Amino acid sequence: MFIAVTDVPEIKGEYKRASVRQVCLMMVSDRLIPLDSANEAVIEEKLCRERRSFLKPLIYDSDLAEYHPNFCLTDTPSGDIYPMEVWGLDQVGYLLHRQEKTVWYNTHYPQSWWGWDAAGDPQRKKITDFPCRAASYAEKYPWPVEEN
Repeated sequence: MFIAVTDVPEIKGEYKRASVRQVCLMMVSDRLIPLDSANEAVIEEKLCRERRSFLKPLIYDSDLAEYHPNFCLTDTPSGDIYPMEVWGLDQVGYLLHRQEKTVWYNTHYPQSWWGWDAAGDPQRKKITDFPCRAASYAEKYPWPVEEN
């Protein structure tokens, strides 16, 4: 998806013309959900394929005192928001941030958050199952969903 900022269109002959001043690009899924990486795209696709109910928090939705999850499940039995992390890098600074964020999740969401080490799983074969869905939601949307 892209957004273009233009000047005010001027009439030149029969046509209105405007010059593009800035262009912003954003990676989005087929469902127009903003994504930060190809690894997030894998998880977004899996969530949709399994008909899971989830949120994609945007940075401006986050409290400054909290960390920002990549996704949040909303259809778990507890009914609470269930943070999801896609760990995508193996650089030193990122790994230190990951440790801090893991401690924060373990403190605020003990045993109720999900993560995938995408950097350590380039073949995408170690994606753990998502937590189970609430029974009421599972009845409404049977799982697993059969592909057409």
